[in-house]
Amino acid sequence: MPVISLKINVSLPDKKKEYLCKAIAVEVATILGKNPDAAMVACTECSIFLNNTSDNAVFFDIESIGIDSHEKQGQICHKLYEILRKYIEIDSSRIFINFIDVNPSFAWKFQNGYAECLESLILSKRV
Repeated sequence: MPVISLKINVSLPDKKKEYLCKAIAVEVATILGKNPDAAMVACTECSIFLNNTSDNAVFFDIESIGIDSHEKQGQICHKLYEILRKYIEIDSSRIFINFIDVNPSFAWKFQNGYAECLESLILSKRV
C-alpha cells in the first residue's frame, strides 16, 4: 500500500483537495503496480519556506514496498507534476519528493481487527 504524505502551502477548497488526493493515489499506485484502492494520501496545508521564499511549494513523502526503482520514481515525478499543475500554480523547482522504500518486515496491515506483518503475506505468496 503506497502511503503518500503531501504538504502544500496553498489553500485549496475541500472538494479540490479531495480530487487532488484521488488523482495522486490512482497514478502513484498504478505506476507501482498496486491497487489504487489501497493507496493512502494525506494532504496537509502548512507553511513552507523554500529558497528564501514562501511562494507556492509542495513536499511529498512517498512510502511503499518496491519503490526503489529509479524508473518508477521518474514516472511518479512526471505524473505528480502534471497533476499538481491542474490544481495549483507551481514551478517545478518548488516541488520536493522524498521516496522511501519500506522493508516489508516493518510494514503492517490491519484486517478483521488483527495486525499482520506484510512480510508474511509476501512470503506466503511466493510459495
